[in-house]
Amino acid sequence: MTEISKQRLHYWGSILAGSIGSFLCGLLGFQIGEYGLFLFLFVPILIGYLPGALYSRVQRSQPISFYEMGFVSYLLVLLVVLITAIEGLICIVMMLPITLPLVGFGAYIAKSLHGTNQATQVKANLSLFLLAGMLSMADVSADDPQLRQIQSEIVIDAPIETVWEQVIAFPTIPEPSFGLFTTGIAYPTHATINGTGVGAIRRCSFSTGDFVEPITKWEAPYRLEFNVIEQPMPMTEQNPFWDVHPPHLETGFQSKKGGFLLEKLPDGRTKVTGTTYYELGLSPELYWATWSDYIVHRIHMRVLEHIALVSEGV
Repeated sequence: MTEISKQRLHYWGSILAGSIGSFLCGLLGFQIGEYGLFLFLFVPILIGYLPGALYSRVQRSQPISFYEMGFVSYLLVLLVVLITAIEGLICIVMMLPITLPLVGFGAYIAKSLHGTNQATQVKANLSLFLLAGMLSMADVSADDPQLRQIQSEIVIDAPIETVWEQVIAFPTIPEPSFGLFTTGIAYPTHATINGTGVGAIRRCSFSTGDFVEPITKWEAPYRLEFNVIEQPMPMTEQNPFWDVHPPHLETGFQSKKGGFLLEKLPDGRTKVTGTTYYELGLSPELYWATWSDYIVHRIHMRVLEHIALVSEGV
């Protein structure tokens, strides 16, 4: 076997071994804390680091693109994740902004250690193990999710009494033809209510099922508040190989309560503020909340804009 052939063999062997090792660590992450810091911070670094580190063990002096190895390994891991029905395309796309730089960082570490002595490499490996342990401990000891509040508002050219009738129960909203809600993210379709006053049951139907919302405050035509005792899946995951149902569809997003505040404006128009309180079961929360806050806001606006359209047409 020629020297070039050996180099290519070591190249692809390192990528394959690194991909397998990283994938198994990812599976461990599910057991430790599901969708937590270990999975979203440590595993991407490991994916970028392992192929280059393994290659350096057998090819100490041969130049190679460590970044290329890291990102090829990342593509292989994502392909396995799809084939094994662990995750879907939507969430893979959503995590790219945080994982891609970390994969590159892992490859940078491997590149920096290439050609160094064994003691230096051992210290680097121990540092990575320490990082993995710290993130694992953080996942295990994580506090309960904080209640997040998202508000959206609109001004409607209609009297408050007319708007109130649409707030408590609105007719069917046309299907989305483009944008966020054509990707599989759940979107509201219509709302109905059974009864009036506190204790009435409002159902806000989404593309994936119904939110069941017992009314806790009824101050017609100014304020409507409700709890959420049942909710549908937050999205329908897309996977080119199988139907998937990852755990985060059950635990990642939990709506707790919500409401509408109506304000009569001096010119006869009505200001409506919609509010949702929810818990996010994903880490790092600062990153994932950027997505979830935006999605909740877009859901609000889909409802509020429809209420405006119907109210102004009455």
